[in-house]
Amino acid sequence: MLLGGLWHGAAWTFLLWGGIHGVWLALHRAFSQLAGKGRTSKAGRVRKVLSMLGTFHLVCLAWVFFRSESLDQACALIRRLGFGWETTGFVTTGVSLIVFFVGPLVLYEAWCERRRNSFAVLEQSWLFRTAIYLYIILMLLFFSAPAPVEFLYFQF
Repeated sequence: MLLGGLWHGAAWTFLLWGGIHGVWLALHRAFSQLAGKGRTSKAGRVRKVLSMLGTFHLVCLAWVFFRSESLDQACALIRRLGFGWETTGFVTTGVSLIVFFVGPLVLYEAWCERRRNSFAVLEQSWLFRTAIYLYIILMLLFFSAPAPVEFLYFQF
């Protein structure tokens, strides 16, 4: 993973990005062998959800290093993550949109998981399926990026 970081650029930020992923993969491999038993128990499911949340947040944190222009900039941003939060109209709108659009999808995923069938929607009436498909189409139309984003590898 360190080599993968260096492949993206010869900077400490990329090296740290690769190192974070490498350490996390090694820890995952070590602990998944220990916790492999009991995945069907309630504690096993909670452990699985917590590990997914932890992995998601660690990957997001690693992106700070990947996108920063310098190590100082990355460290300053990470320091600001814990302090100085403000509630603005932009934040309120963003959180509202996320709850409005992602909330029903999370409920749908929980519904499919509870039925242990990823295609449970196909067993429903056409009206229910139409409502879900329409919601997904509207979500794709209205929940797009607010401004064009530069291609990530443009600088390479």
